[in-house]
Amino acid sequence: MKKILISLGFLSIFLVGCSKSEITESKIIQSDGIYNYYKGQANEKIESITLTTQNGTVIDGQVNGTEFMTSSPALLTNEKTLVVINFENGDILEENIDFPKRKSIDNYKDFAMKMNLFISEINENAKTRFPESQSDGTSIISLENNVTTNVNIQDGQIIGVNLSTTGDANKEMATILAAFQTIYQSNNDGVAEAYNNTLETKRTNSFSSGGFLFTFSYNGENLFADIIKE
Repeated sequence: MKKILISLGFLSIFLVGCSKSEITESKIIQSDGIYNYYKGQANEKIESITLTTQNGTVIDGQVNGTEFMTSSPALLTNEKTLVVINFENGDILEENIDFPKRKSIDNYKDFAMKMNLFISEINENAKTRFPESQSDGTSIISLENNVTTNVNIQDGQIIGVNLSTTGDANKEMATILAAFQTIYQSNNDGVAEAYNNTLETKRTNSFSSGGFLFTFSYNGENLFADIIKE
């Protein structure tokens, strides 16, 4: 009996040692105005996932069974990151993920001045204002009429804009979008159609116009609008 137990124990360890936890599907998402995302699925349940940026910052990702998602703030330079996945079976997987550089929308100060002017001209009830002086990094710069405005700035350049709301009071989000399209010559009915389609279906929709990508999506009851330079 003792030999059988040892044999079974050895067999168990051998099977675990020979099992191969791996990623079965994955993709990089760069349509968000603030972050780059790396998401996918594995063949085994995941316990945790972390991403280490080039400057050594460790960011915890999200896990749901075999699915995972992690993120890193978008940059104007290519970024090499290290993703470490810890599986429930004890396996550890390390993977190097390279995020391609983003493009600048505009000098942030110029962007802020123009946006503030046009927002007030388009809708006197809209209250969002972009501070003309803002530090590099990702920041929430406004919360007005139930619309949260996030920006991502690097070296004084704005990389992306992210808007979110659970109920757009006084057409605040629509006004910000209209101001941007007017300033950067990206007016197109397709942007409005994508926006309305997401409102109706709660599915993600994107549209390119004037060299910019507009993406609309839902997460729970939150509606998001992201703008990046293509």
